[in-house]
Amino acid sequence: MVHFMSLVPAPRAEALSELITDAYYIVDADDRIVSYNMAFRKMFGRSRMRTLREARCRDASFLPCHGDQCFRERCAAEGVIHLYELETAAADAKGNPIQLRLNVTAGPVTLPNGQPGTMIILREVTDETAVAARYQQAQAVQQQLERQRREALAQMVAGMTDELKTLLDVTDAAAAAMLGRLESGELKEIAEIAEALGVIEDLWDLQLGVELIRRNLLRVGELIVKLRKLGLSQIVDVRQELDLGLSTWEALRLWSREAKMANLKVDVIDHLTPGLPWEGFAGHFSQVVIALLSNVKMHAYPDGKGGRIEVLLSAKAGPPPEFSVAVRDFGAGISPDVQAKIFEPFFTTARKKGCTGLGLSIAQHIVADRFGGTLTCESRPGAGATFTATFSHCPGSSHPTG
Repeated sequence: MVHFMSLVPAPRAEALSELITDAYYIVDADDRIVSYNMAFRKMFGRSRMRTLREARCRDASFLPCHGDQCFRERCAAEGVIHLYELETAAADAKGNPIQLRLNVTAGPVTLPNGQPGTMIILREVTDETAVAARYQQAQAVQQQLERQRREALAQMVAGMTDELKTLLDVTDAAAAAMLGRLESGELKEIAEIAEALGVIEDLWDLQLGVELIRRNLLRVGELIVKLRKLGLSQIVDVRQELDLGLSTWEALRLWSREAKMANLKVDVIDHLTPGLPWEGFAGHFSQVVIALLSNVKMHAYPDGKGGRIEVLLSAKAGPPPEFSVAVRDFGAGISPDVQAKIFEPFFTTARKKGCTGLGLSIAQHIVADRFGGTLTCESRPGAGATFTATFSHCPGSSHPTG
């Protein structure tokens, strides 16, 4: 927290604001709130911020005050003041009231217009239990938003696959009719005429072309069925018996375009026990694998030159059986201080690149809560990283996932 010096001229507010990461707001000599930062906005909720530009400091009841005298008045009389563990009310993401405990530093500053003002800096020191509860609540809200996004995506996929399947069925029926006529005796006369004209090879090429069209239409139909199944698995928690190797390949196929664009070569090392199925959720497994691969793309090889990724699959027969999926890279590695925070919600070292800091957190949540397993990381700076998900058969569930 920045400390003011009371024996020197008041510092300029704009210079101080660049140094301060804690929440702060600034009032002028008439108690009007003239400025505040994003940390302050987040601390007290967006809905209340709308009234700040019209409110005077002493009229904003949710701001912490000490007795009947506001901070500006105390600073005018005493200079810089420090107050500890003041309690005030705020609101969480859903608008529910919560209590904050704050350390406050306030001191005189010079406003951009040259007039005197007062900067009040707030540092939250709410007990760890309350902070953890707020993080959990924020994570629950984020998970609900993510679920709504997945549901909307799955419904869109279902609608698109229905339309595509209809078009494919019509096209396949037309191709089948053409092939039937080519293979029947109906075109015998045409074939004789074609042979007489020396174009019989063109007729056979036409037949081979129609057969090729039919084979590819059937393949596209199979892919559409898989895509629809994957989309629906994002809405409904369907526990089923799966081949973990095939499920991994399907996830890699979905991510193949990302790999190609980032110049990443993905190798699968399969040490699974033949004939040992995994009972779990295909959609969630795919989400975990893609989250780990995306993390490698963003952080292990951030320069875009690409590199190598290994996906290692292994299993041990039970009871209960144990499966593991590891994603290993050979890139930049992770420092110990960053590694201690990588599974925290909203933590990221690539915010400027558009990272939300939720990928690894959601992956760990799925592995722990849906698969009943663990997701760990081993890494050293400059020596790459290995993320390993270890789990057994998933607990049974018939309700939608969160």
